[in-house]
Amino acid sequence: VGCGTGRLLSRAAERWPQASFIGVDAASAMVAEARHAREGDGRFRFEVGDAAALPLDDGSVDLACTTVSFHHWADQRGGVREAARVLRAGGLFILADFRPPLMLQPVMRAFHGSRSRRRILRDAGLNVVAEHRPLRLGRTVLVTVARKS
Repeated sequence: VGCGTGRLLSRAAERWPQASFIGVDAASAMVAEARHAREGDGRFRFEVGDAAALPLDDGSVDLACTTVSFHHWADQRGGVREAARVLRAGGLFILADFRPPLMLQPVMRAFHGSRSRRRILRDAGLNVVAEHRPLRLGRTVLVTVARKS
């Protein structure tokens, strides 16, 4: 969700060559670039869409992820509910986005802090199974992994 030009999906395809990949982004120019770069590769599908209204069937994916686009979503709660909707039972949702800098925490904590993320995920029917602040990213990104029951 928020696939941009599809670079992360291409990296995932290197690791899991038998999998299928669906990228959704609100920016039609990004989706056009992603489609062009992977033209002829049937493992990829790219759609223009909003995180809060994913163009996917209920229970149709094993894994949904968003990397550094969550803070752009107009309806973050709706987007997380949509991710939960399209996941199969037991599927994972990975939310990776910036942690607010100390000075901005009072303003951004509502959607970017660990407690608020956990609440949003729980309200969508997802259970947090792991959280990481990768050292290689300077601990500026919080990665939250949740599973659909």
